[in-house]
Amino acid sequence: MIENSTVAKQIGDLMQSIAHELDESLLLVQKSCPPGEYERYRRCVGGVLAAMFDIVHGIYSEHPELRPPGLFDPDETDESVS
Repeated sequence: MIENSTVAKQIGDLMQSIAHELDESLLLVQKSCPPGEYERYRRCVGGVLAAMFDIVHGIYSEHPELRPPGLFDPDETDESVS
């Protein structure tokens, strides 16, 4: 997807940061809004996260050395990657 590994790393880092912010926004909406609004928002955020997954999967498929341990396999550790 992105051939330049420096740019790929920057994009991967940004995607992780954005995903974290979206998770935080879900908590805010869940606490502050009626359940129906939260469910609609959650579905929309899910669509955004799915699109972001396509981006990071493409980046880490092309640059596996950039993939954080456990990103696609929660049982994976730093030791099992090397």
